[in-house]
Amino acid sequence: MKSPKTIQIVVVFGAIILTVLLYFANKKGQPVKKEQPVATASSAIDLSAYTDSVVKSLDQNQQALVSLLSNAENKAQGYDSISAILLPKNVTAAAFYLEKSANVNTGPGAWKKAGLLYYKATRFDSPALRQTLFNKAIECYNEAVKKDTNDLEASTMLGTCYVEGSNQPMNGIMLLRKVVGKDSTYIDAQVQLGMFAIQSGQLDKALDRFNKILRIKPDYIQAYIYLGQIYADMGKKQEAIDMLQQYMKKSNDNNINQQVEQFINELKNTKN
Repeated sequence: MKSPKTIQIVVVFGAIILTVLLYFANKKGQPVKKEQPVATASSAIDLSAYTDSVVKSLDQNQQALVSLLSNAENKAQGYDSISAILLPKNVTAAAFYLEKSANVNTGPGAWKKAGLLYYKATRFDSPALRQTLFNKAIECYNEAVKKDTNDLEASTMLGTCYVEGSNQPMNGIMLLRKVVGKDSTYIDAQVQLGMFAIQSGQLDKALDRFNKILRIKPDYIQAYIYLGQIYADMGKKQEAIDMLQQYMKKSNDNNINQQVEQFINELKNTKN
């Protein structure tokens, strides 16, 4: 059983990783969470009806534009444009239209785009929709993998969705292991395996994984954050501090560095 000291450190480092990940997510242009239509908890929510309710919440000009684009000669382009209109309002509705686009688009990239937006929606939309959204993300990434079995990005995200949002997490782990078996330098899959090792308490495996990531890609400095959490979970406070200080030396982002420094100070003040 973890000591109160270790538990306190784990809470601190969970906050660090959440802060860093959310920061990088927003830097990449992910939508900001906004007030969403109410969704009733259900094992299978009708996303078509849900999306219709989002469209009806638009102003009259936007509703007219959505109607016009729905009847565009180029269906895929029309659905993509509707998705772009809906994205600032509701991530799930935007993903729904990307899926419609993928259904009339022959390329695997369309399914990946829809899958990614459904995956993002699990973070930004109502918790009542979470399981439905993961199911849809899995469907989309499965279609992408069917179209290109060598697409490591699609396979990695499919594995991630299985682990995070299904009752078949080992299927996801096996997919991720298959990806790194094809290409051991594929960082995204290595990171996901490392994160899941932390979450499952396999700290030695997680430590090996993130050290390997740094050998593969020395400029992946977020690995120092994860290593800091791993050492903290192990009760190795000084090693955790060292990893965070390494991150600060390599990071040029003053906003994150200030937060990391704050957590370092909290660690230093934690009694052994």
